[in-house]
Amino acid sequence: MILTIRKRAKNRLLTKLAISKKCIIQSFRHSGTKRTLFIFGCQRSGTTHMTEIFMLDPDAEVFSEKSVLNIPPRNIGDTRPDVDFGLRGCGEVQRIMDRYPADLRIAKPIVDSQHAGRLLESSPSSKVVWIYRRYSDVVASNLKKFGLYNDINDLCPIVEGRRDDWRYERVGGGKTESLYGRFFPKI
Repeated sequence: MILTIRKRAKNRLLTKLAISKKCIIQSFRHSGTKRTLFIFGCQRSGTTHMTEIFMLDPDAEVFSEKSVLNIPPRNIGDTRPDVDFGLRGCGEVQRIMDRYPADLRIAKPIVDSQHAGRLLESSPSSKVVWIYRRYSDVVASNLKKFGLYNDINDLCPIVEGRRDDWRYERVGGGKTESLYGRFFPKI
């Protein structure tokens, strides 16, 4: 137990040192060509791991799923877990990223995969990496991390047609109707 705590503390310190080193390097070195990469994928697919790899690159500025690119919470006391994960508007995202000196800017918009097309249109030189993982591994990881009923919590906003929930955004064309009669949250 003590070794695990020490190892975590050491890893946090090494991460802080790497970030400090990156800031110094970025302030002195610019190629003038700014590139943007968006990392997409469903939750538990490996997007965080990919983001952590890019954080080690001294030429990259990484915006994780909670960053200055996100919409601020509507209410200060709002405790919903995903309330501050959504991205700001595409133009505003680009303006914020342009303020950073890094030549490579990487963003991981975890609840905005449905807006990938808009993000790419707003930044024509940007690229996308879409992380895939075997569905059974995603499900197992999801259950371990979020608990037994998380799948129901994820489907309820879609079935109920909650337009203010990111899970329902851009769902249409009869997709919700196919869930009625097949979705039984009490089972």
